[in-house]
Amino acid sequence: MRKHKRRNQKKWFRIVAQNVHQGKAVSRFHAQRLVESVQLFADNQYHNVFRPWWYEQMDSNSKLDLVTEHSRHFKEVERKLIEMTGIAADDFNKIAASLKKATPRRTRKSKEKPRPPVRKLKKPEEFKIRMMNGDFQPVTGEKVFTIGEHDFFIHITEGKHFDFWTVSDVATGTKVYSHERYNEAARKAKEIITKHYDSYVSQVSKLRRPIHDTVTDNE
Repeated sequence: MRKHKRRNQKKWFRIVAQNVHQGKAVSRFHAQRLVESVQLFADNQYHNVFRPWWYEQMDSNSKLDLVTEHSRHFKEVERKLIEMTGIAADDFNKIAASLKKATPRRTRKSKEKPRPPVRKLKKPEEFKIRMMNGDFQPVTGEKVFTIGEHDFFIHITEGKHFDFWTVSDVATGTKVYSHERYNEAARKAKEIITKHYDSYVSQVSKLRRPIHDTVTDNE
């Protein structure tokens, strides 16, 4: 996902907020820029604020609950986004939903690069990822590295505007790191776990473990 200049973002936020408050339709262009900017901000807050904080806290406060802290973090991100954009969460969700329902416009010769082909998994297996509410969802991925006695897997997550790779641990299905590039997601996740290994082991012992099943590649 491309990054936008801050002055452009402020202009787009102001235009969208004015249209919403005046009951006017939001153009597809401004809706897309809004959603992209919000996604970038939320991802940055998760990877660069929450995850480092979480591992630091695990070193000193082992009583913290991941699901509770996740919820608290996302509420704080929502508050910041409302303050930054001037748009309420319900209004943003409606705008994002309208993009999915809208009929794709006939594309002109775009200056933007087309999406690169998705890397094929060499040894696909079925894993479980942990959702924000503590439930699990099955995904197809592959083991990407092992540290100590703990395995980690990677899977593709499809987004509205871009796809990215997410590394999670097999033991609990907890997300470690995401990136648009496979190798970068794996490298950074391995770096995080290696640096905070003791905290990770402590976290694993407290979380309910998902059921891991293997699936066969029919291709």
